Amino acid sequence: MDGRRGFILVYFLDFWIEEEIMKKTMLPLVFLTFITAGFCRAGGPENGPYPPDPVKKNWTNFSTLLGGKDQSTTPEKRLSNTGILFSAILPGSGEIYAGQKVKGVLFLAAEAALWYGVISFHRTGMDWEDTYHQYADTHWSREEWEQYYNPETDPSTHELPEDDEGNIVKTQQYYEMIGKYDQFKQGWDDWVTGGPDLTAHRDEYETMRNKSNVALKNAAYCSMVVMANHLISALDTGFVIRKKNAARVTMSAVLIPWRNEVRPGLGARLEW
Repeated sequence: MDGRRGFILVYFLDFWIEEEIMKKTMLPLVFLTFITAGFCRAGGPENGPYPPDPVKKNWTNFSTLLGGKDQSTTPEKRLSNTGILFSAILPGSGEIYAGQKVKGVLFLAAEAALWYGVISFHRTGMDWEDTYHQYADTHWSREEWEQYYNPETDPSTHELPEDDEGNIVKTQQYYEMIGKYDQFKQGWDDWVTGGPDLTAHRDEYETMRNKSNVALKNAAYCSMVVMANHLISALDTGFVIRKKNAARVTMSAVLIPWRNEVRPGLGARLEW
């Protein structure tokens, strides 16, 4: 059990406190440590989070021996840190396990919406990518570019990707360069000598390429928020479990051996 155990006994005018400080386990700051903590500290309350207390057992025996009645209460079921692992895998499931269903549903809804965004934006980006590839294959020609290209007026700053035989390789870099740089403007089928560098076809092509890039970036942003949603939910579940397992007080009537005599008293057990 994380935290501190204390026994406070009050009897007549005497006051006695026995306190044992146990090492506290801080919630990890790294995502994988949360998962490890969930595995390592998962355990059923039926086995007890800590060994039986011989002192309380003796007090109860004294009380029973002299006809007293132990008034101690049974602690509520403690939550396992496995709930942190639940949220790390599926945000919101740990909150539901810990009894916070509304918050759990909100995390689940956010997860579903984010994955919808990832899939939707990625699909849109790839559709636009296919569209501008086809457009470029139709309206840009290497032959026309080589025929009209003048290195004196448009210095060569980039080279189109080629294979070992000198053939153009239509990579992502290729599709970026033919629209982005003025060096390749002569390859567009609506370019004319003395005309604008940004032709109508080139402008339309760059618009389509930009739409694809924006959609794919949005998909990447949604993916990052998905990871953040897992981490935040795991952190939140850890705090919820810690809070629900905190500050449990058990009261009992006991008899205490004191200086060769037995005195009645009140026992209070504080756990957190």
